[in-house]
Amino acid sequence: MNSVAPYTPRIDQLTRAVAVHTMHVDVEKGIAEARLGKKKLFEDLEQYESPDPEWLLELKRQDEQAAQEALDRKKKLLEQEEEEEEEENEDQNEPKDEIDEDEQEDPVKETLNEKTNASEIRQRNNAKNETSNIEHVLQHHRQMHDELTTDLGRMAKQLKINSQAFGDTLSKDDEVLKEAQQAVESNLTRMTKERQRLDVHYSKSWGTSFMTMAVVLFVCIMFVLVFFTIKFLPKAT
Repeated sequence: MNSVAPYTPRIDQLTRAVAVHTMHVDVEKGIAEARLGKKKLFEDLEQYESPDPEWLLELKRQDEQAAQEALDRKKKLLEQEEEEEEEENEDQNEPKDEIDEDEQEDPVKETLNEKTNASEIRQRNNAKNETSNIEHVLQHHRQMHDELTTDLGRMAKQLKINSQAFGDTLSKDDEVLKEAQQAVESNLTRMTKERQRLDVHYSKSWGTSFMTMAVVLFVCIMFVLVFFTIKFLPKAT
């Protein structure tokens, strides 16, 4: 029974170590931090799923305004072309005699008209080219806007999936930590009971040891007394 005594300090040390490293505070703190992180991720996800920001709406308005201005310019150019064509048709419908007289009287005027018509044709061509360039730029902007919108939607969807996976992982970690905490508490309870049982055995061992020593001492004393009795008492004749 005395063999239990050397293990007592070790048991005390283990008990103190387990008491110091109990997981009540740390586990609750970790769970709270994990929940805060999950809440923050969901807030970011809601922000991504919210309506378009102001800068994107402003960009859309600018694109729509530019497209509307381009259409207005195009309409004005078409109206000018129609007016010019009507004027040309009216000029062509005039009597040929007057045209011949005008050509005979003023040949320089015909040359000026040809130059004017050529310059008007060049202006119309330039206007058409400018309109086509504007439409090309607007189409490019619309394409970029669609690509950005698609990318943002895909990123928001991926973020939602990742946040859900992270939430599931946190839930599993929470369950594992709770199970570990319960296991540690159960082990601590068993170790406490074992310590109490060892203390009882240790206290009993002291009584047994004293009794054994008393018996041995009594036997030794009796042996000495018997020896001296036999040695010094006269022998029977």
